[in-house]
Amino acid sequence: MPITSQRDLQKRVFLELADALGRNQEFCACVQEHDVHRDTLLGSMISEAAATVGYEMRHWSQSISQSFATRLVTADLTQLSPAASRLKELFQEHKSTAGKRRRFKKKVADRIGFKEKDTDFSGLPDNIPVVHIDTLPIPYPPKDHIVLERHYSTLPVPPRLRDPTCSYLYEYCQLDPSKLQHTVYEDQDAIFLDRTTHEPVVIVLRNFAKDYYNIIGPKASDLVLKSIQHYRSHFVLRNDPGKMATVGVSCGQRSNSLFGWVRNLKPRSDVDDHQRDISSLFGYFYALVRGRIPYISDSFEQAMKDTGIPRLDPTSSKQFTLPFDDIDITFSQHPLAPPEGFISYNFSRGIHNEKHWENCPWAVYWNLVRQHPDGQIGMDSGGSFYNATYGIRVVNASNTCVVWNRSNLHGTGKYEDGLEQIGIAILLSDKTKRCWEKYKAQIRSGELPKDSLLWEPGSEDED
Repeated sequence: MPITSQRDLQKRVFLELADALGRNQEFCACVQEHDVHRDTLLGSMISEAAATVGYEMRHWSQSISQSFATRLVTADLTQLSPAASRLKELFQEHKSTAGKRRRFKKKVADRIGFKEKDTDFSGLPDNIPVVHIDTLPIPYPPKDHIVLERHYSTLPVPPRLRDPTCSYLYEYCQLDPSKLQHTVYEDQDAIFLDRTTHEPVVIVLRNFAKDYYNIIGPKASDLVLKSIQHYRSHFVLRNDPGKMATVGVSCGQRSNSLFGWVRNLKPRSDVDDHQRDISSLFGYFYALVRGRIPYISDSFEQAMKDTGIPRLDPTSSKQFTLPFDDIDITFSQHPLAPPEGFISYNFSRGIHNEKHWENCPWAVYWNLVRQHPDGQIGMDSGGSFYNATYGIRVVNASNTCVVWNRSNLHGTGKYEDGLEQIGIAILLSDKTKRCWEKYKAQIRSGELPKDSLLWEPGSEDED
């Protein structure tokens, strides 16, 4: 067929371009992806192929991949090769699927509560009982004691001393409920404010994830359990019952602090995938915190903004994904979690307090699962959370979020007769802040390469 104009030539070369890309299996696979980097990858491959066949793209007004897709989808099917026709179908299928995903994503975000809703002047949840409370003259339960919530005629054997270099709590306190000021039962929400400062003391939110928890919750719990199994033997606070491991950043060994991403996973081939899954879980958790308790997330945000510390995103994905049964939904416009995170299985610790990041004293845990083999879960099962400075007991439950000030005395009661709890937590410690400042000084002095965030291969320790 004779070429009568430059425009006709461009049409013909475009058909050659479409055929070449349609026969490129890598390109076709990328067309079907829903990753945030999809358009960039497609644009790069289209540009390379266009240069090879001599197709000019200077009049394309959209992104390269969108412009190519528009031209291909509107092309006369009779002029396309079989490979190009199949490629056209792939772009059409992707557009249809992407539309469904966008609608489902909006529905999920609205129902879960990622969008910040109207809050009162303090940025705390509405319609939750607020209790103004004073500190106890003498904290209860007492510091450095393990709380027994079930009556014992003879005290149990103390936890085994696993590591003499870690702190070790071994004294028991048989709980006397009359010495507490408040108990928050498993079906109750509550906000406790200091009567003098009006600052939050403890915040308890039940049904934290609201809709879709029946789908996402079990998968999140399964991820934590599998992660715990694949971590090395050196856990945080090794003398306490259960297991708790650091995710995100660590300061490494006491004798040789080194800021960097923890590397405490046993050797495995899917480390990056696992890190993305953990980052997604914490990103989801933090999005819920931002949506429901902006007073607390604002404090984390200010701390991260002031110092430039990275978020919990070791693979630099800048997104988190929620795994549904038949579709995964990715969110890329929500700030990810602070970098210091913890995962735990059956972990408990006696009454203690900790140093915290300046002007950011909060810790937030999400109890994913609380279950008992016989199905009878009550206060006698143990595992309640305590703020001893104010004499508050929070009876734990599945899908419960608790916020507290780490400078207050706090701890978790002893687990009884097979009780299981699985949870995650975020906080910013004073040690992490000091180690981050040291790391930045090493960058400025040239001791470490610029913008080089280290992997920490050593063991971990508590605050």
